[in-house]
Amino acid sequence: MLPLSFVRDFVQQGELALVKMRDTQPMLPMGLLHQESGMSEATTKLFDFLTRATTDRAGRGRTGRKVSHAD
Repeated sequence: MLPLSFVRDFVQQGELALVKMRDTQPMLPMGLLHQESGMSEATTKLFDFLTRATTDRAGRGRTGRKVSHAD
């Protein structure tokens, strides 16, 4: 099970098919990959924003984990 945004191109090209499910399943956050070191200042700010935004939504039914990264 994947978000449609991940597979849309393959579905449109006929390489994958959508399977209808009777009951929708919640999608938990998939996480965020990042470099341990050497990120630019802009990349670091974006990473911090994205991980903070996920944590801020934790109170609305999502699980948000604090993600640490090397400065």
